[in-house]
Amino acid sequence: MVGTSYLSLLQAVAARCGLPYASVVFERAGDGTPVYGVEIDVPCFGAVVASRCFFFWAPQEEFSAPGYEQAALQAIAFLQKLYGFVVVDYNFQSVVLYSRVARDAVAVAATATGILSRIGVERKDLAMQSAYLMKEVSLLSLLV
Repeated sequence: MVGTSYLSLLQAVAARCGLPYASVVFERAGDGTPVYGVEIDVPCFGAVVASRCFFFWAPQEEFSAPGYEQAALQAIAFLQKLYGFVVVDYNFQSVVLYSRVARDAVAVAATATGILSRIGVERKDLAMQSAYLMKEVSLLSLLV
């Protein structure tokens, strides 16, 4: 299964948004539990300070990349709301598109099957009518 790395996606989003800083952070909570996070600096336009720092955390039981991935996803969601953009998963969009195409192809095939079935029935009827007319013609030719 192929998946998207939210860390690499965050780096792309950070570059696109012009963030001065985006990095991963590791801390230990008071009880010794590891906490994985992402730190981003967001420019403050028209403010006294040049940027504001935001942290996104994801607790994990042991060292694990999913903790960083979860924190990166939180940061991406925050940036989407802040800057008003949407990250599109083109893999998902392709699956949806292929699903629609397949559904439409099945509908077209079903319609074609129905039409061919009716043509077959009509052809049988025409063949029967033709055979009947041939018998009538042969009977008439015997009388003449």
